[in-house]
Amino acid sequence: MPLCEAEEDCRAINHGMPWTLEEKVYLAKFHGPDGLEMVSASLGRDKHAVNACMQRLKRQGIWDKYKNMPYEEYEQIVLKGERGKEHAM
Repeated sequence: MPLCEAEEDCRAINHGMPWTLEEKVYLAKFHGPDGLEMVSASLGRDKHAVNACMQRLKRQGIWDKYKNMPYEEYEQIVLKGERGKEHAM
């Protein structure tokens, strides 16, 4: 699903924003099954930014930790992030 009508006018909605823990874990867990295009669109990030983050996580040695994280633990991160967003509003 495209983020906007015209691809050439499209900008990632999270461009320039810091990566959250939730996004990093999502990237590691779903990059393989969903592929770069889907993960990029889901996160609202440019494909180049997604690749750069992936390489950074691998260099830091935490890619496999996030990739193999149990879904229950990932869900807790997501819920914690959602609660934080509610308090920020």
